[in-house]
Amino acid sequence: MQPEERQHRIAEFLQKVEFAALEEIARQVGASVSTIRRDLDVLEGGGNIQRTHGGARVVNPRTDEFTFTARTPISLPKRKPSAAPPPD
Repeated sequence: MQPEERQHRIAEFLQKVEFAALEEIARQVGASVSTIRRDLDVLEGGGNIQRTHGGARVVNPRTDEFTFTARTPISLPKRKPSAAPPPD
């Protein structure tokens, strides 16, 4: 498979799933992880894909749902101790 065709397939796959690990992309496209890394470098230069640690994601996802990285953490209230402190 030519690099341009493989990169096109990677971009289409990422548009569909919005985030994928390198191994998952490699299985989907039928290429080695090293080849996928090089292809993602080229695609990232185009500005539509962002490399992440161990994978890649779409810069502007198509869905209106929040992506995992866009969620804000919620602080839970501190728990009360279940037992009295030990005596001195």
